[in-house]
Amino acid sequence: MMNKLLKLLLPFVLFSGHLSATDDIKPSRAILESNVGEMEVEMRLMDDGSWKLTSLLDGGSIVKREESETFELINKFSVEIKKFSEEGDRCLLISENRPEWFISDLSIMLSNSITVPAYTTYIEKDYEYIIDDCKPSVIIVSDQEQFNKIKNIIKKREFIKKVFSFEKLNDLNESEYYCIKKLIFTNDEKKLKSSN
Repeated sequence: MMNKLLKLLLPFVLFSGHLSATDDIKPSRAILESNVGEMEVEMRLMDDGSWKLTSLLDGGSIVKREESETFELINKFSVEIKKFSEEGDRCLLISENRPEWFISDLSIMLSNSITVPAYTTYIEKDYEYIIDDCKPSVIIVSDQEQFNKIKNIIKKREFIKKVFSFEKLNDLNESEYYCIKKLIFTNDEKKLKSSN
């Protein structure tokens, strides 16, 4: 049931912003606009008139992700989250607007946990209040800058079972956190092996 719901939500999440693109070129570059910013994507106009996401553009370089790959990443990440949370547990999500944010949000929902989103502009005291109030079993951060704001807090909180990050964190033992790029690498590695 949850997988069926996820398949229905995925295209909506990808295209929930205003889409501006030209249909005379296939594929076409488009800008997804939302209240928190813009993301450049490459889209293909399908025969039925709908748009299909073919890649995300990350600083000019193309990061190819088909819907099936994104769906697989969401499933894999939800399995990892389930290892450290129970149904109804909170998962604090500290990230800028980026593709991994929505992958994380859907993974949290799929793991039967509750997403607690937090602004990246908060200072350490703000995060301390949020962490003490919601008592997350899992914290997900985007990068080193966001992790630095909470690293002193998480050492003192026994209810935090795992920290996940979108990018590799410096000065930390890999047993202390899990970088979700491992999930992406594993997926890409499988594709490489199957093409040989």
